[in-house]
Amino acid sequence: MTEKQLLAIYKRACAAAGRREDPLASPAWQDVLQAFSRDEVTAALSTWWNDTEATQGSLIPRGATMPRPADLKARIMRARREAYQNSAQAHADRERIEEFWRIADERGFTEQEIRERWPSYVGTRPKPRDEENAA
Repeated sequence: MTEKQLLAIYKRACAAAGRREDPLASPAWQDVLQAFSRDEVTAALSTWWNDTEATQGSLIPRGATMPRPADLKARIMRARREAYQNSAQAHADRERIEEFWRIADERGFTEQEIRERWPSYVGTRPKPRDEENAA
């Protein structure tokens, strides 16, 4: 996203919150949020206001507070993780990892052998299905 697009989002957010633009906040938004797409930042801003509206109650109008750039970044990253977890690639990755560990267990590989021969699989052992469902 360009600086101009991010600045426009920041200005709209300030207007919606009924706040003056803070000359120190705009660069902070750029430092943290410029790497993300305009749609991601806009969606994060929208969900932040929707989530905080109920906690603000009827005394404070919607958008009376402003999110910090870190709040929006956390929402964007969470949305990306959720999108990945629901993707076909995530399912394929999980199946590949489960197959690896099934074969490793069948062949009796030790943790040391796995660390040496397949370092990319270290720490990827899935939880047994009954533990996963209990959590």
